[in-house]
Amino acid sequence: MNVAYSESRLFGRLYGPFRGNRSSASALLGWVPWVLLAVALGAVVWAATHREPAATMGIRVDRVTSAVALLVAGIGVVTFRYAERCLDGHARRREFLGWMAATIGCAAVLALADALPLLIGAWIGVGTCLERLLRFFRERPDAVIAAQRMLTLSRVGDALLLAACAVAWSAWGATSVTMAAASAASTGTGASLTGFSLLLCAAVIVKSAQVPVHGWLPETMEAPTPVSALMHAGIVNAGGALLIRLAPAIERVPESWLLLSTAGTASILVATPAAWVHARAKTALAWSTVSQMGFMLVQCALCAFPAALLHIVGHGLYKAWSFLRAGDVPTHAPASAPPAFRALALLLAGTCLSALSVAAWAQLFGLVTGAGAGKAALLAIVAIAVGQSWVALLARRRASRSATVMRACAALAFSATAPALACALYAGATWWLGTPLAGSGAFQGTSAWIAAGLPVIAITALAAIHAAMPALEGTGLGSRIRIHALSGFYIGIAAHRTIDRVHDLFRTTINGVTRA
Repeated sequence: MNVAYSESRLFGRLYGPFRGNRSSASALLGWVPWVLLAVALGAVVWAATHREPAATMGIRVDRVTSAVALLVAGIGVVTFRYAERCLDGHARRREFLGWMAATIGCAAVLALADALPLLIGAWIGVGTCLERLLRFFRERPDAVIAAQRMLTLSRVGDALLLAACAVAWSAWGATSVTMAAASAASTGTGASLTGFSLLLCAAVIVKSAQVPVHGWLPETMEAPTPVSALMHAGIVNAGGALLIRLAPAIERVPESWLLLSTAGTASILVATPAAWVHARAKTALAWSTVSQMGFMLVQCALCAFPAALLHIVGHGLYKAWSFLRAGDVPTHAPASAPPAFRALALLLAGTCLSALSVAAWAQLFGLVTGAGAGKAALLAIVAIAVGQSWVALLARRRASRSATVMRACAALAFSATAPALACALYAGATWWLGTPLAGSGAFQGTSAWIAAGLPVIAITALAAIHAAMPALEGTGLGSRIRIHALSGFYIGIAAHRTIDRVHDLFRTTINGVTRA
């Protein structure tokens, strides 16, 4: 694939779907993302100006669906335009653009779908179209194998979602996402609610490439770059968006908190070190997606749905930008490693000061009102994240005292302002979602504290390891960590073997050629 360097730097110019002497078929395909973007913009305007959602023909426009649809359509326009330019002259360019337009369309329908049959159809359609894009380069065996594994797991996720919808229809007569959410909100407890919630969570875990079925995602880097950008920035977020829409079913089932928290925390623990050590930019970004989707599931497990929506939007925009500029060359060489003790001491000091700032800003924005395990865990994670800036700014020794003073001032300023931005964004997302989806206060009890404690402990440990890791690079321990992290701690190997066996059951041989 001939990708111009300027394309990887700036996404390419977005100046309309027509250019040059392209065929009418290519021109028509070029309009698809732009039409979807116009529809999504209209949906956001409607949701912002009307309290009541609009629903017609199995489609629902509200503040959740419109925001996710706008994200998908916006990323779709950028990646489609990128694909048009970087595949210019390729013999199968029109075929690729057709499947990409279909993928973007299915993803947009999935974001807006309310009727359960339409939701299931779009859910299945996204996986089918994505598999075609992933194996576009048929001459690359790794790309074909990764696509096959993705499709097999996608069918597992399809079956789990279908089972969840069957439970909702059987127990409550629900034929739409809105009816299922309302029925879950009016149901106290029961086997039907528990079963529906757990099946839904399992489907999202599979679709979001979480441990232990995560291994296929980092293996898809043989696909064209715009496919990676679209997949990591828009498609893997679909499960999280569905959890937000069905928040009442998650809030009332403690088993769902534990399932989502355990899967998300495991994914963070496995994928974050893998993202640190991989040298290839796209592979490191893929592992980062696994860990970020894990954190998104943790936010849903904590019933912090405004934070989950913020994460989906922010992660989508960042990953699209990161993948499409993956060809940039680093301009700065890494500095010498700081002593581990110095890095850990700065991490502790920065986290403690940031925690005070987080508590103050949370009080100012009213986020501590009725705060329980969920909000306490989120505030702790924000403090740890901000505290790591002290390691980045101050851990490496500087010859100039004035430079050290300036960096210390920058660290203090960041600790004071970053929590304010985080709290402001959370408050804004809470207002955008509205009271019904902003958390009902049901996240309480022993299960809540366990679900909240797991990710906090894991992220604390990872922050300490990351601070000390540069000092461990030349040691035996550092080498062992790097080797095991490169392989994802071997957790995905067993899943790959099972997937390959399942896939082999459906392979046939025609004229001596093995086909799926």
